[in-house]
Amino acid sequence: MQKAINKNINLVIKNSLSICIAVFSAIALPQLFHAFGLYTGMGDKFGQMFLPMYLPVLILAFKCNWICGVIAGILSPIISFGLTGMPNMSMMPLIIVELAAFGIFAGLLANKELNIFLKIIIVQVLGRIVRIAATLISVYFINNTAITATAILTPIILAVPGYILQLLVVPYFIKKRQF
Repeated sequence: MQKAINKNINLVIKNSLSICIAVFSAIALPQLFHAFGLYTGMGDKFGQMFLPMYLPVLILAFKCNWICGVIAGILSPIISFGLTGMPNMSMMPLIIVELAAFGIFAGLLANKELNIFLKIIIVQVLGRIVRIAATLISVYFINNTAITATAILTPIILAVPGYILQLLVVPYFIKKRQF
């Protein structure tokens, strides 16, 4: 009985630390990408293109579980906004919803017998569908005037380099034993 309790405590500690690392990374990586975007003259589009906040959430959900992925997906944009002002307030709810969806889908697919690249593509597609649905609800049902329907296609097209980066980076970290 005591061994089972100790095992559960160790798992909670490991998952909590992993969430903290993922959230920290999801705050720090966008700052690096935005700084590089400013340096190259691309401004904040560089971060929007490469989706650096998504990488730690995906890795965490694949390595731990969907609950950890959801927690990191929700906390990362909120804490990032509080510390850095990014993402901007009008887009933050959509990013939270999409990151949480990425966490759910990656965590649920983690132990399925599928090729890792296929898993990532499935997560990307399902995550974007959730974001599209959230955008449509925001625009047409809640009458959010800060977001337009064009907010649907722009992130999808602009983020193609980010999808590719996820396909290149996430498998490497999933294969490593430590997060």
